[in-house]
Amino acid sequence: AKGGDPVLKGEEHGLSVFFRDGDNLFHAYSSYARGVESLTDAYRLLDTTPYGRQEDFEDSPPGWPQRPTYG
Repeated sequence: AKGGDPVLKGEEHGLSVFFRDGDNLFHAYSSYARGVESLTDAYRLLDTTPYGRQEDFEDSPPGWPQRPTYG
């Protein structure tokens, strides 16, 4: 509205990814407001996680868990 209060007030939505290794907790990724729009499907969301999708085509570092893919 012209000259009025902004429509949105306070905090906006966001997404954070954390990784736990034993007693250690790491903040791996964060995105807020408009940056979350690109994470609209499960594959893009999994891409933000430390271990990724765990697909056969990924070249995961030694020691990373790798589960068999379906299909």
